[in-house]
Amino acid sequence: MAAETTKLPVEDDVTVSADKKWPGWPGDNVFRLIVPVLKVGSIIGRKGEVIKKMCEETKARIRVLEGALGTADRIVLVSGKEEPEAPISPAMVGVLKIFKRVVGIETEEPDAVAGIPFCAIRLLVPSSQASHLIGKQGSQIKAIQEGTGASVRVLSGSDEVPFYATSDERIVEIQGDGQKVLKALEAVIERLRKFLVDHSIVALFEKSITQTMQIPLSYAEDIIGIGGTNIGYIRRTSGAVLTVQENRGILDEITIEIKGTSSQVQAVQQLIEEFMAGHKEPVRSSYGNFDTGLSSSYPQFGNSSYPSAQPPLGGYGSSGVGGYSSYRY
Repeated sequence: MAAETTKLPVEDDVTVSADKKWPGWPGDNVFRLIVPVLKVGSIIGRKGEVIKKMCEETKARIRVLEGALGTADRIVLVSGKEEPEAPISPAMVGVLKIFKRVVGIETEEPDAVAGIPFCAIRLLVPSSQASHLIGKQGSQIKAIQEGTGASVRVLSGSDEVPFYATSDERIVEIQGDGQKVLKALEAVIERLRKFLVDHSIVALFEKSITQTMQIPLSYAEDIIGIGGTNIGYIRRTSGAVLTVQENRGILDEITIEIKGTSSQVQAVQQLIEEFMAGHKEPVRSSYGNFDTGLSSSYPQFGNSSYPSAQPPLGGYGSSGVGGYSSYRY
């Protein structure tokens, strides 16, 4: 008897045999929406009531990630186990609900978005997914635009892509009236539905970022501590990777480079500020005959790295487990 097959909704001429399922099959859908920080409150709700309700209703996991410094955007991460037999997956339902909250729709009425004259939504996707969305000679994205009437663009230039996106990521931007944008968003996430990941690595999709802090040299002793005790504490508590470097051009400053998730970076910054707040003026002889910057007073810390117990989580599409685009079925 022939093996039963289930055809995935967006997979082009590809079938999955029921007798070839793998551990964790069928995997999770993962989507990232870029949301203005001013709209985050409407997604979370008072005491988290709204986001909790959306998770319960959709069976998807919805998380608002902390933004990188200097941006008014927030990434809303939506993930959920794929249901191949369902016309729409839990994560896709979650994406559509978030879109409605962003544009100010709080009801479940199907025509509620029809009265919105103009709106926009953006997704952050790996470049491999963007290429799949565009299709050969732009055929797929053109079909979505013609079928929905919305403007659908894949942004890739440095002047269009925000600084927190990596070189392997693209922005999918959808614009138009409410009804057209909703239909286009449905078509876009349907097209990207086949990009599945194993549930065990979903947690890796909180992006790793890099920030630097310029610190007056007089605070170096407070931050590093005797034998590196303070900076070791910062590293263990935050989970971030820290690199302390002397400033070649400015002898009275050091640079601390911080690598980790946005929450890890913010934890480091807070801890450093706390150590600086407890600063006491050092005895002048502590920095006597300072000639070569940090390395002369702290030879063991000049240009040194303080890795966390685990490496920082990789970016969406560039993690150490092979990248989001590697998990396609």
